Amino acid sequence: NSITSSATSKVSQEFLDSLPRVSKSQLTGHDACPICTENFLDDPYPLVVHLPCNKRHRFDLECIGGWLKLKSCCPLCRHDFDEEKRRQDRIQRDLEVKNADSEDEWDE
Repeated sequence: NSITSSATSKVSQEFLDSLPRVSKSQLTGHDACPICTENFLDDPYPLVVHLPCNKRHRFDLECIGGWLKLKSCCPLCRHDFDEEKRRQDRIQRDLEVKNADSEDEWDE
């Protein structure tokens, strides 16, 4: 279950650093962070990012950074950003096991 697994994983600092920024000109007076509920434009220098799952999933970087350091999913839609990495890790482990088995066969 990806929601259960995302409860115990977190994203990398590299992922956080790569989140696309939303410029102040793209924000409206009604846009607010879903985590802290503060209006983005109340801050004279808002640092707003959107998540890869949906460009409308916008957050204060400080708020979403705290969330993503605990969980690897979007707080709105629960898209798991770390699932692809876990899938690749499983494939890599499977290949290593198969390669080890192949080497054992050659040793016999």
